[in-house]
Amino acid sequence: MAQAAWPAWARASDILDLLRLSGPIAISRMSVMLMSFTDAVVLGLNTTNELPLILNAWLPIGIALAIGMGILQGVQVISSELLGVGLADDTGRIWRRGMWMAVALGVVTTIICVAVSDGLFRALQFDEETAAGAAHATRILSIGLVGHMVSVGCMLYLEALRKPNLVTTVMLGAVVVNLFLDLYLVGGYMGGPELGYEGVAWATTITRYVLTVALIIVIWRVTPGFSASSPSPAKEFTRQASVGLGATISNVAEFSAFNFTFVIATWISLEAATAYGMAIQFIGVTFMMFLGLATATSVRVAEQFGRRNWLGVRESSRLGLVAGVLLGIGLTIIMILFNDGLAALTVAVDPATGDDTARALLAVLLAYAAFVILFDGLQVIGAYALRAQEIVWAPGIFHVGSYYLIMLPGAYWLGIVEGRGGQGVMEAVIASTLVAGFLQASYLEYKTARRMTDAPSEL
Repeated sequence: MAQAAWPAWARASDILDLLRLSGPIAISRMSVMLMSFTDAVVLGLNTTNELPLILNAWLPIGIALAIGMGILQGVQVISSELLGVGLADDTGRIWRRGMWMAVALGVVTTIICVAVSDGLFRALQFDEETAAGAAHATRILSIGLVGHMVSVGCMLYLEALRKPNLVTTVMLGAVVVNLFLDLYLVGGYMGGPELGYEGVAWATTITRYVLTVALIIVIWRVTPGFSASSPSPAKEFTRQASVGLGATISNVAEFSAFNFTFVIATWISLEAATAYGMAIQFIGVTFMMFLGLATATSVRVAEQFGRRNWLGVRESSRLGLVAGVLLGIGLTIIMILFNDGLAALTVAVDPATGDDTARALLAVLLAYAAFVILFDGLQVIGAYALRAQEIVWAPGIFHVGSYYLIMLPGAYWLGIVEGRGGQGVMEAVIASTLVAGFLQASYLEYKTARRMTDAPSEL
């Protein structure tokens, strides 16, 4: 009886390569979310019901960042392709082009976010105090948008050149800076002012510019980013922009939809918004692990795509998906087993009344959130691997459909109309991520399988 062949995607060398790339990238991406998570924990332990102010402030800021992160993804994909064919010295023009785009986007989005901040939250029918607080936080966060855009472009470029360890080192330093600023500006430690949610916004803004300066120095020292490059071939800018545009559609759909669920939770109650917002922070931390896998998979797929090695494209994509499934199962189990303890560590009981409503609700929502994790991971790995092959529109369509046609209507219906509160909002998130994960992973397998027989121009 013939022994079953070991899957081609499961070669030890490929697994080790994926781990070498994804580990540092996951840590650096988790560092971004860890800063947000630290903000939420410090704020939650030092104030009562101020967390919804900062979370809602991220609605316009998140959309702005989604646009920037999407457009700048072309930096990573095209740089990886050049690296794959031995033209790393020519990647400097890709990064510099991305930096001009990042600065322009940062300036434009800052002006827009400041301009709309007051009217936006009143239009969402928040009470006057909540609307004013969210608008004020938005204006402070807007000041950091140029830094956000430039730092994202720098991170993507370094990862494309297979230097994720440098990104991780810088990001971990930024986490320490952010924590210090949170403790000083929010909690009043070391003689600092107790600014509450306003302190969180300033900590985020200052940290982002510290991070930006550090990353630019790294690029200057260890990459060809500032060196002269060969002339750009025809349509390179078009290709870079098209990858970015497709990623922008996906990012805007995902960021805006998730941030608008905070609005729906706030409409329910501040307690529901606090618990739901903290649960999403936990999902966000685990999502960054998947984002590390997705980015590493994207780099590996783009390298094979640049070489026109269609078997390598397919097997690199499959390895990423399988790794995502295994990671998702493990994280889901952990979240279910430790939901009560995690809730107790991150949300304080109201010292005045002894009310633990938010903490109890968070424990329930964390158990629900466990079912989001696996499919949320699959959708981001699938989308990144598709865009690495310059398949840019389908991932965006899947995201728009899942988040705008399922998650937002479902969150409103289940959370408010059906009266299920924060649980209802989370149930809608579960349904939408399940659909998104299934569609992205299935379409990735379909497209990469066709690569074996179809010409690139037909895809």
